[in-house]
Amino acid sequence: MLEHMNEKDAVEALRRAQEALRHLQKVDSIAQLSGGIAHDLNNALQNIVASLELVRTLNRAGRSGETERFIATAVNAARGAAGLNQRVVSFSRRQPYTPRLVSMNELILGMEDLMRRSLPRSIQLELKLSADAWQTFCDANQAESALLNLILNARDAMPDEGTLTIETSNASVERNGTRLRGM
Repeated sequence: MLEHMNEKDAVEALRRAQEALRHLQKVDSIAQLSGGIAHDLNNALQNIVASLELVRTLNRAGRSGETERFIATAVNAARGAAGLNQRVVSFSRRQPYTPRLVSMNELILGMEDLMRRSLPRSIQLELKLSADAWQTFCDANQAESALLNLILNARDAMPDEGTLTIETSNASVERNGTRLRGM
């Protein structure tokens, strides 16, 4: 099919195919995480329901002054569930490739809950983030997808137990005699 296209059409077809592949990789990552995500959302909902039932019981017993901590627990659980949901939704969306300067430390910290939820309890996650890490010019969504895929691959390579370490550091490389470094 590509031999009958002009170069511009072939490049556009390749771009669309690459975008579709990136989206499929995200969907595959989400499918692998869905059990853990469903479990975490269910736990949050159970906390909300249990807290509200306690509030109802206390109110019926005329002890409404004792309800504040249970209301706070329900609100915090709801916010946690909403945050998890928002991260999953934003991760799964099709978005155009938009490279920009990204703090990898901030990106990793923003994904920490999702990464921990994707690992069984027998695998510990350790973050070693360099305090002076340079920013990276990349598409943040693609970086998140790549990091999540690395986490899932590492998880699958450690079926028993272990420690998965994510580390940031600065590095310089040479290309064609020119020394390049992060920004």
